[in-house]
Amino acid sequence: MTLRFQQALSRLKSRSSEGILIRATSFMMLVQPLGLALSFGLSVLLARSMGTESLGIYFFVLSFLQIFSVFGELGFKTSLLRFVPTYLNNKDWPMLKGLLGRSNQMITLSCILMAGIASLIVYFRQDKLSLEFSQSFWLAMISLPLLVLMQTRSVTLRAFKRIGQAALPESVIKPSLFGLLIALGLVIYKQELSAPQVFFLSLVTTVVSYILVELWFKQAAPKQLSEAVATTNSRLWLTVSIPLFAVAALLFLMKRIDSIMLGMMLDNTQVAFFGAASRISDLARFGLTAVNMIAAPMISGLYHSGKHAELQRVIRLSAQAIFIITTVLTLGLSLGGHWLLGFFGNEFGVAFVPLIILMIGQAVSALSGSVGFLMSLTGHHNQAALFVLVVLVLNVSLNFLLIPRFGMNGAAVATSASFIIWNIAALFYVLRKLKINPTVIRRFW
Repeated sequence: MTLRFQQALSRLKSRSSEGILIRATSFMMLVQPLGLALSFGLSVLLARSMGTESLGIYFFVLSFLQIFSVFGELGFKTSLLRFVPTYLNNKDWPMLKGLLGRSNQMITLSCILMAGIASLIVYFRQDKLSLEFSQSFWLAMISLPLLVLMQTRSVTLRAFKRIGQAALPESVIKPSLFGLLIALGLVIYKQELSAPQVFFLSLVTTVVSYILVELWFKQAAPKQLSEAVATTNSRLWLTVSIPLFAVAALLFLMKRIDSIMLGMMLDNTQVAFFGAASRISDLARFGLTAVNMIAAPMISGLYHSGKHAELQRVIRLSAQAIFIITTVLTLGLSLGGHWLLGFFGNEFGVAFVPLIILMIGQAVSALSGSVGFLMSLTGHHNQAALFVLVVLVLNVSLNFLLIPRFGMNGAAVATSASFIIWNIAALFYVLRKLKINPTVIRRFW
């Protein structure tokens, strides 16, 4: 026992990729649960602070904002994880500075253009939309560029191995500040908050979080960057980023298209109920999300350095952590589903069946391992994009067929089935083409 303890302690202190992964994962095991608790508490606070109709509008507009944020980043959130570790290892400061500057320029332009076009469409269709929806949508679009730039800077901090500074704004600081502002809003207005009021408070939160991340980025950036003359290779970056953008955008569409189609085909009340179930089921992905935040830069660096044996060890450790966390969370959330939905309101109990269906899809996705990053960061992004495109078409088709007949239960089946098919297809591709096993099963065949 003493020998095993010493070996474990040695691995924890090691400066190897495994040691870094273990230490960073330990830190995330502290930060991420707090972030999940805050996120869940924020969702409950919103449900208690808004009427069901306004909450449905909030979730509906939020789905658009999240989808636009994926389109607005143009794949750079993943390609930064691909290139930044390489440039850091090679001390290629001119290319690193050029990449960071050019990615910011392109992201800002794409977000402003997309937000402007979408806002104009809503403006010219005001006669068919409620004022509450229109105002909420415009406020969401104002926040879009800052939101995406903040997320991109957080990704760069991850590549700089500043895991805490990368995780804290999105996981802890932003939901804490947002919740505080909502509580103050309730005290000031002394009545239920409307969706536009909530989106205004969200905008204030985004501005503060962006400023904080930008300050941390300037502190974390290598000093050589300020002295380097930027060199750009936009063609190379876009060649890699566009397929990665397609993968990220299609995956996120697959995750949020259910709420949008529910809102279009049924009503905002159904969106509110389904949104509560979706946010609880997202907790089951905690292990996968936390480990991927740490492992993704390592996957790129180790693969492109030819250290495949070390990469497999890192992936195996990641799979073990994901398996343990996901198993515990899935069982706990399934058993406590009714109780958790009760926090949103007594009427939200009708979302228990969709919650269980979504949990099944989330569990399979998590237990398949880091298949998405393994394909995207090792040069197999085109195949990943093709897989996701086929599954997205299936997802939309299933939603179209099932929602009119089964409502939010049908939407949950469509989403879970799509994610299960995508993850199993990606898993078999990674096993056969990359010869890497991202699961806890030592001998998969």
